[in-house]
Amino acid sequence: TAQPREGALLDRNQSNSKRKFRRKRRKKDALRGDNLSSSNRETANRLIDASTSTSSLDEDYYASLTEKYENRLKEDARSDDSKTSNPSTASFSKASETSSTKRKKARKKKRGFWSRLCKSSPDEGRLLKAVLWFPIGCIIAVILYFAIIRKLNMKEKTKAVIGAAIGAFLSLSFAFSVQIRCTLSLVMPSFMGKAGRSYITAFAIIYLIEGPITNIIGNSKEIVRALTCNSALIANHTKTKWKLRLHPIEGAVGDLTKDNFQLNRVARSIKRAFAPLKREINKNLIEEESMEARIKQVDKIKKKEGGPKDDTLKKINEAHKYDNEDPDAGKEVEKQWKKKVQLRCQDIFSKGVVRCREKMSKLYSKCRGSIKIIGGLLCLPLKIKLFCNIIKILPGALGLGCSGIEEVVPVGVGETFISAKAVVDGMDEGMNVKMQYKLVGDAEAVDYSPLEEVRAATMHEVDERSAFINFIFSMISGVLTFTFLLVFKSAFTYNTKYLTELQFDNVYVTRYFKHIDARRRAQGKKTLFPLKKFEKEEIVDPMKIRLSKEEKGQIKKGTGRLILRVIIAAIICYMDSLLYQVMDIIARNSRVTYHQEGEHIIDIKVYGTGFMSALVRNFLVRFNTNTTLDEVSTNHHCLPNPEETSGLIIGFIFGTYILVWVFMYFESFGLRLRHVIAGFFYRKREKTRVLHLYNEMFRRRIGYLSHLRKVVRKSLKKRTYKRDTSLFVSLQRQYPRCFSWLRLCKSPKEKCIICGDPQDEDFYLCETKGCGTAYCRECWRDVKHKCYACLKGEESDIEDDEAEFDTDSSDLSCSE
Repeated sequence: TAQPREGALLDRNQSNSKRKFRRKRRKKDALRGDNLSSSNRETANRLIDASTSTSSLDEDYYASLTEKYENRLKEDARSDDSKTSNPSTASFSKASETSSTKRKKARKKKRGFWSRLCKSSPDEGRLLKAVLWFPIGCIIAVILYFAIIRKLNMKEKTKAVIGAAIGAFLSLSFAFSVQIRCTLSLVMPSFMGKAGRSYITAFAIIYLIEGPITNIIGNSKEIVRALTCNSALIANHTKTKWKLRLHPIEGAVGDLTKDNFQLNRVARSIKRAFAPLKREINKNLIEEESMEARIKQVDKIKKKEGGPKDDTLKKINEAHKYDNEDPDAGKEVEKQWKKKVQLRCQDIFSKGVVRCREKMSKLYSKCRGSIKIIGGLLCLPLKIKLFCNIIKILPGALGLGCSGIEEVVPVGVGETFISAKAVVDGMDEGMNVKMQYKLVGDAEAVDYSPLEEVRAATMHEVDERSAFINFIFSMISGVLTFTFLLVFKSAFTYNTKYLTELQFDNVYVTRYFKHIDARRRAQGKKTLFPLKKFEKEEIVDPMKIRLSKEEKGQIKKGTGRLILRVIIAAIICYMDSLLYQVMDIIARNSRVTYHQEGEHIIDIKVYGTGFMSALVRNFLVRFNTNTTLDEVSTNHHCLPNPEETSGLIIGFIFGTYILVWVFMYFESFGLRLRHVIAGFFYRKREKTRVLHLYNEMFRRRIGYLSHLRKVVRKSLKKRTYKRDTSLFVSLQRQYPRCFSWLRLCKSPKEKCIICGDPQDEDFYLCETKGCGTAYCRECWRDVKHKCYACLKGEESDIEDDEAEFDTDSSDLSCSE
């Protein structure tokens, strides 16, 4: 099909502009009728002039863009005319480059090397970009190593391995991956977001734990030590006083204990001296049986060899037989001893006979061994053992027998032995004295014996709880150290959603957005600029410093939460400082020097020379004593020695919170920077997102404004709309001449019926009697300069307005 000529295109644009001008002129004439007062006529003129032009800030920008696109349209029209008029050159023109491609190449030639490198697509110059991005990845890895990894509680070798792995990963990723470049580039602006502030707040918490909280725990342990030390000091003083008071009693009881020990030694000596006599007199069965056996053996030999048949053992037993009729223990002991003496005497002769016979047997054997031929005759006398019996008979014949041996035992020795034995046996019980005493003091006396155990137990329990608390705090500090991973997670999440979701963070008016609007303006189509009031609250211009209402609200909420954290940190720091000051005051003003001085003198004198006086004197003289006390002590070592938290740590804590607030204030700019960084790395994706935003804004504008006007008109028709008025507003409406000065106050100001903004100098008040509805400048322009509160027209008027508003709705699909 034939392309339209340049003149036809210009005629069409001019006709469109003329129709728009005539339509706006009719509105202007209608509003400047006689029904307007002079004051409202000036307001209406300002609103109409503002509605027919763009804002003064964007006027030059849109004028330049419109002129540029009009020139471009003229060039395209000329090229199309030349193709139509010269068919022979059509094939050549198709093969040649288009005018737009030539312009792009011309612009690229004008750029420098770095400009072409930065503005090139990701697929262009991959090798050069890899070489340039590789050292940047190394630098970022080094920064992360010294800023984060070096501060972790790990071994140096482990830190080095982790740092090397991160360095290799970042270097290669920066060299060959666009997404890694974008993600890590998003880390810096993400630090201004919630994740970055959490990481910085973690440092404040760590400083708070390692500073004031740890110092409070240490000072608390010092308080416990001071209290236990003072208790021990008081107990030592009381102990010294009690020693002075009880020294005489302790000395006397000690001497008695020593005397008791000496008596026990004497008793043991007597028992050792009496033991041989006791063994001698007491019956010894083994000894008696051996003696009786030898006596019987000798008697048998005598009977065998034809000697007298005497029963020596029987005679001895009959002579010393126990008399049951006279059971006297003393006589029984004497008879027993006499029998033992008689047996010993007879045993001596019996042993002689036995040994004689044994000796003669040995001599006979030896003789026969020496003289073998006639030894039987010569050695025969040695075989006659009858001569050995002479040893037992001869002493009796000579008067040396055992008949008078009983006289050796004196009379009454038995009774004496029994009495002595009873005395010696009773010595153990009589001398076994156990000295036990108890000192009973008053109710205020201090039991200082387990004090050291109590102090040790108290310190042990305090140390255990402190160790547990320190373990919990160390775990918290370790976990908070890894909060920097949230920053990387936030950057990665933003990169992923930017590539997958068109609506995600798509609220920015970029340069490409303005180019689209300017191109549509040059083509005579409907545009978005100037933005409506509700759009300004949702759309953000990243190049403007002014914050939106939502961003200001987030700053206020974040500031409130941060103030609570600062208050908690300030309370902890104040408690730490208060505890230190109290302990310091105690340490400086509670030093006491104790001087204990005393004298305890006891002098007991017992007169007399008798036995009882000597006994009493021997007992009471032990209480005589002369003891003095002169001791100086101080509680210096028991005073608390507090530690003060360094002011540098306090400065770090609150400085960190200040930095968090600064990041919070500039969070909006950092988040805007994320969109700029992502748009730099993904240019095609950014254009797609901008086109999507432009189309969505067109749809929302048509639907929102149309719905808003219908709702307001229906509410006004049913009279369900209630004005937000007060007493001052009512007075001002009913009596405008008398109460016009109330406009200077804030409370009686009118509010816009649509957006609710308070009244200013550009407000329009409906002049219809009984109406007085207020409109702000932009809302008055949106309702086409018609007050729907007092409009008497039919529904056709409303439909005409909507049809006029929806003109060119078919051109909203921005496919460029």
